[in-house]
Amino acid sequence: MAARRDLEVYQGDTFTHEIRIVDADGDPINVTGRTFESQVRRRTSYDTIEATFSVDTSQAATGVVVFTIDAATCADLETGVHRYDVHQIVGGVVLTLVYGRVNIRGEVTR
Repeated sequence: MAARRDLEVYQGDTFTHEIRIVDADGDPINVTGRTFESQVRRRTSYDTIEATFSVDTSQAATGVVVFTIDAATCADLETGVHRYDVHQIVGGVVLTLVYGRVNIRGEVTR
């Protein structure tokens, strides 16, 4: 079952979110070779993708996957509540690991 985790993102900031993938005992799972994807949309039913996370799997052997949205993309996000999820894809099987709301906070210093 997917875990719910709500996020706070500030317009104009580089946003990084780390996910640690562990087994039932809390031990890291080696996720080397797996594919991950994540998108932000205003509403789950909308076709328009507001942002796509870049994915860093350089620590995959320790179960760590890092998702990032660059500062320029965050600056263009409309304030308010959006939605996101994280998919893991292994051999054509898609599994949602995490989902939730993304609250976009307005930038003051720009």
